[in-house]
Amino acid sequence: LSRMRALSLKKVFRPLGYPTISFVTDGDADQQAAEAVSLICKYSSIVVVDTVEPYAFLPMLTAVMNIFSDPQKPVQVEPKVYPIGEPDANAPLMFTTNFSLTYYTVESDVEASRVPSYILVVDTEGTSVLTAYSGDKLNEKTVAEA
Repeated sequence: LSRMRALSLKKVFRPLGYPTISFVTDGDADQQAAEAVSLICKYSSIVVVDTVEPYAFLPMLTAVMNIFSDPQKPVQVEPKVYPIGEPDANAPLMFTTNFSLTYYTVESDVEASRVPSYILVVDTEGTSVLTAYSGDKLNEKTVAEA
C-alpha cells in the first residue's frame, strides 16, 4: 500500500491514487485489530474487519485520530474553572495553562492530594507554562481576565 501511494504521488501511475479498501478476516479480534492498525498506518482508506468485539475498535479509532490530527495545533483544554473533589468557598484555587499535558499533570497532583480545590485554566493558545510565560501569554493580566 505504501508503495502504491508513493507511485501515485510521484505521478508514475495515477490510477493507484484512488482510495484503497482492505479486508482483514484472519485471526481473532486482537490479531485483526493489530493488522487493521497496520493497514491504516500504510494508507488504507477503508479497512473492513471480521469482528464485532468493541475492544478491538479502540486501537483502530485511536490510530485514525492520531494520524489525522493536526500536529501544528496543540491539544487544548477548555479554559474555565474546574472543581476537583467537592470544593467549597474556602477551597484553594490553582491555575495553569490550557495545554492538555500541563492541565492533566496538575489535575492528577491535585486529586492525589485529596484537598478539594479549583483549577483555573487560562487560555494561552495551548502552550505550556514556560512557553506561555516566555511569550507573555501568561501574565497577571491574562490570569485576572480568566
